[in-house]
Amino acid sequence: MRPPDAQLVYEEDCAFCTSAALWIAARAAGSVETVPFGDPRVPSPLDADRSRVHWVSEEGVLHGGAAMTRALRRVRGGCVVRVLDLPGLARLRDAGYTLVARAHRRRAGPSRIG
Repeated sequence: MRPPDAQLVYEEDCAFCTSAALWIAARAAGSVETVPFGDPRVPSPLDADRSRVHWVSEEGVLHGGAAMTRALRRVRGGCVVRVLDLPGLARLRDAGYTLVARAHRRRAGPSRIG
């Protein structure tokens, strides 16, 4: 297994966020390191923005919906989500991310995603 070459930074107090991050990490063949906010490995500017997930890689930093599609690309079969990064669909992707994040952010405690 190769060492992680990207980080998915997530809110550990959000059960949905934690479950999604762990689901991705388990299926991304070790190429993604999931890092909760507050972990010393999180770049300090990102720790101030806990309202969304962040993707950190050599290519730079992505936020919210763009971060999730980049992370999902690492999962088997995840290449199909690339379509969500197209200019016309990116707005819908970001709106969907915002809706899901708002709906689940207040939920705390353990949770699991298939």
